[in-house]
Amino acid sequence: PNIHHLTVDDFRAFLAARQVEVEGSWFLGRGRPRGAAGANLLAEHAVFLLRR
Repeated sequence: PNIHHLTVDDFRAFLAARQVEVEGSWFLGRGRPRGAAGANLLAEHAVFLLRR
């Protein structure tokens, strides 16, 4: 598979360049919810709800 690893900030910039709006976002690290402020450092997984 063609997998590209991105930071949360990189992904948000990617979406903004394509005029895709983020309606919601959730971050998980070590099986626990993580705050958006530390998502780039602490999150292992991110889930985004998107709208065009």
